[in-house]
Amino acid sequence: MTSGPDKIQIERNFQISIPLSSSERGIAVRLSDWKRIKRDLIKASTPTKSYSPLYSALLGFSGSALLSVFPHAIIQDLPAWMLPTSIALVFAPLLCAFLVIYLDRDLRSRHKSMIEELLADIDEIGSRFNLDPEDTE
Repeated sequence: MTSGPDKIQIERNFQISIPLSSSERGIAVRLSDWKRIKRDLIKASTPTKSYSPLYSALLGFSGSALLSVFPHAIIQDLPAWMLPTSIALVFAPLLCAFLVIYLDRDLRSRHKSMIEELLADIDEIGSRFNLDPEDTE
């Protein structure tokens, strides 16, 4: 490094391998960007849990409980607590199933947005080097 009254000159010496063809071009990526993308790719590569067996079982339980409400409503000599209990057994798992469906959709949308953010990061890095979006695929 040399300096004068009005200027500073910095020289860096490092070796760069020149690609042999246009398909072997390379770009320089900051280490912090690379670590962030690598960390996010590791997170995105883990499959999201699917809660479909759980909410399917809850919906099935609710449906079968609904079928038992009709005979309880028709029979006259049942205790007073039987019909409200049957109705509660319809709506409690139904409510839980809807909550699990909401959770499942929320987790899937978060996973999708994480992947979209990764693609945006890749496009941002490509734009720094004036690459076409087709070059990053």
